[in-house]
Amino acid sequence: PILSFSIRTEKGSFKDSVQMGADELIRHIGAGGMAESSPPEVSEYTAFFAEHLKGTHHLIHIALTTGMSEDYRRACEAAEAFENVTVINSECLSSAAGILVLIAYKLMQQDIATDALVKELEQVKKRLRCSFIMDTTDYMARRGYIGGKLHSLAKALDLHPCLSFKNDETTLGGVWMGSTKYAYKKYIHKAFPVDIIPDSDIAFITYADVPEETLLWIREEISKVAYFEHIVFQQASAAISSNCGPGTFGILYFVKGNKSYHIASLFPEEAKDSYEEAAEEVMDDVTDDVSGQDAPDVESRPDTESETDDTPVEKKWYEEIEGIDGKTAIENSGSEEAFRTVLKIFYDSIHVKAKELGAYYDSEDWKNYTIKIHALKSSAKLIGATELSEEAYALEMAGKEGNTEYIREHHDRFMEQYMRYEENLAGLYGASESEEDKPVADANLLESAYEALKEGAEMMDSDMLDDVFEELKDYALPAEDASLLQKIKEKADSFDYEGILQILKERMQE
Repeated sequence: PILSFSIRTEKGSFKDSVQMGADELIRHIGAGGMAESSPPEVSEYTAFFAEHLKGTHHLIHIALTTGMSEDYRRACEAAEAFENVTVINSECLSSAAGILVLIAYKLMQQDIATDALVKELEQVKKRLRCSFIMDTTDYMARRGYIGGKLHSLAKALDLHPCLSFKNDETTLGGVWMGSTKYAYKKYIHKAFPVDIIPDSDIAFITYADVPEETLLWIREEISKVAYFEHIVFQQASAAISSNCGPGTFGILYFVKGNKSYHIASLFPEEAKDSYEEAAEEVMDDVTDDVSGQDAPDVESRPDTESETDDTPVEKKWYEEIEGIDGKTAIENSGSEEAFRTVLKIFYDSIHVKAKELGAYYDSEDWKNYTIKIHALKSSAKLIGATELSEEAYALEMAGKEGNTEYIREHHDRFMEQYMRYEENLAGLYGASESEEDKPVADANLLESAYEALKEGAEMMDSDMLDDVFEELKDYALPAEDASLLQKIKEKADSFDYEGILQILKERMQE
């Protein structure tokens, strides 16, 4: 059972998610209206506890962090009227507190004594990871969570702040300047530090007014740095939305420990399917964009064969890719079309990732080497490259343990295995149009491209850079420019905007 927060507007007070949803609230504020959220009054907690104690011996109430809410304090005050109510401060909020609720439910099913259950929850809550990135500071400023000067600065510089919740404290987890997509990318990478391993059971992407296409893109970006068996999209409540505003999303998960709680098992299979349904519809469009043409209809053959039909069964497009377990990849990705897209992303990044990894190895930068191998391990597992993923995992563990001898002994073998996928996947993603068939890029077009790249790098706008490279794909490039643009693209892929500007500066000086 859930005790709803209240949303107060000019038109009255409404129960969160009962009388007012997040979409209604965002429309109301977008039209110039006022809205403030608050936890129930102490008397409401008292009545809530009394009602539910009729059917149980002991009640455990999991409250939100004191850094953002009076929930814990008011619940504790109400609990003083009872001998069998325990209030736990989750030290987080939103779906992270929900994870703790699910863990508590799993423990309850094991008939663990109340004291032991509470003790374990107090320990495992330290393994929750809870953070959000906001597209704008408007809502935070409106609620008084940030000052007017900081808000003005954020608007002027197009800043996107991230809030992190840990140890019952709300801290600024990062601030990124530039396009929303660039800030999202930086936040996703920061949400998975190299020194922790997420529990792969489940993660929540909790969002407020974020388009489905963007949610799907977020899931793909997460898959590059972390692996989860289940990712659940959860719309934020009206109370959360009133504080953060549209364009906000959070990544909420649980850090791997000695004990796994398998909370994904609490979700019915049909519910898990429904989480993927909207994403799969969007994936059709995304795949078309990536490939430049409609995806092959690999399931269009009529299912009319009888048991005695000797017609050979047409193999799936992924069944003969060396080093890839297609069925495992589809399970990991969520659908066949999702697998097709992440496989293309994996193929396109092989050259850049290998160069980055090699550079960190040569310079003995083991910290960044471990970060890169960790991301590669996750993406390899996602596409069903199980053996490659296991090799990367061994190197990642060696990096975390400081076992550089193991890395030196196994790095070259791993790189040979990794680079083999460039050849294995070339048949799927080789260029459909030869360079001879393309028009040659003239001097004016190239100068315009370089100017656009310079502007994109100065603005730290990854979208603008991507658009330039996408446009140049349709042209044959002179050898010197092709080499220079490849260097710029490698810098762009790693968000090295200063490196791009340095290359362009040297070009002007030649």
